[in-house]
Formats: sequence, structure tokens, C-alpha cells
Amino acid sequence: MSNIIGLIAEDDSDAKVIHALIKMMSRNQRFKVKKHLGRGSGRIAGKCKQWAMDLKNRGCTYLILVRDLDHVSPQERQIELRKALGTCPILRHVIIVPIQEIEAWLLADSNAIKRAMNLTLLPKEISSPESVRNPKSKLSDVIYRCSENKTRYVNTIHNEKIASELRVSKIRRCTSFLNFESFVQGIFA
Repeated sequence: MSNIIGLIAEDDSDAKVIHALIKMMSRNQRFKVKKHLGRGSGRIAGKCKQWAMDLKNRGCTYLILVRDLDHVSPQERQIELRKALGTCPILRHVIIVPIQEIEAWLLADSNAIKRAMNLTLLPKEISSPESVRNPKSKLSDVIYRCSENKTRYVNTIHNEKIASELRVSKIRRCTSFLNFESFVQGIFA
């Protein structure tokens, strides 16, 4: 299998979202994801170079590094991660910084939220999901308000389900998604 994608992400929930999106965009081509998780955002900068080397040694020919914005500018986060990664051992790589966090991408498609969570009501469309200050909290509120049985959102359980229902055309409203989409399209071109 030639499409072995290395993934460095904050946690398993983010990794599952990325994996679901890659699967959706792969056009049924085979791929495998090998990952390293930061178990929170703090360890990524300190470990990403070492993890990238490990992923290369494990056969990865692509690398996706994902870290949420977490209250700094997108430029600051990119600079921090580029500096930490240095000369990446995996030639074809991309750094993705979801604004504010990856849950903004999930908020982009209200129909996906309704289908994945089996909601009674269709959530109100959010025209600019990246402008939501705390997307995870907003997603929790939306799911609770739109469910008949007042479902409690748990990102580690529900993010992957929502991501599997997303439409790429809706996520494109998130500018931080565009580089990810372009990179993934290049893998499967």
C-alpha cells in the first residue's frame, strides 16, 4: 500500500475526525493512517520532529500535523509548529491549524450533526463556524437543544460520527480546512 499517512494530532478524537475526512475524500482508494497523539496540545511542539521521524521509519510517505489554534493567531501557531518540526523527514507534509478547534469543522454542516446524532430538530446553520469562540461548547449546546431526549455531547464519542456525515462543500466555509482538503486531494490524485 503506497498511501501510508502519518498523523500527529492532539488526541484520538481529532485523529478520528481527520481519518473520517480522509476516508470521505479518498474516493474509495486504499490508505492507512499511523499516528502519534499529543494527549493534549502541549506535547506536540516538543515531540513532533521525533514523531515525524518515527512515522517515516514506520513507512509513512505523507504527514499531517494537526493542532488547534488555542487562542493564538494562525500565523503564530504555524510558525511555532514549523520551527518545532524543522526539516521534516517526510517530504510531503502539511501543518493544519483548525480555527478555533477542529469542532468548528463539525459545526459547518448542520445536516451532518442532525443525521449523526439522530436529532429531532435541524440545528440552525452557522455561516461562519470559525468565528465561534468555543466550538466544542457550541456543539454541545446545539446537540442538547435539538435532541428530543436532551442528548449529552461527548467529543470522544460523537466527533467521529459527525465527521463521517460531513459534506466537504459545507466544511469549505472554514478557511483552515482548505489546506487540508488540497493536501488530501494531492494524495489521491
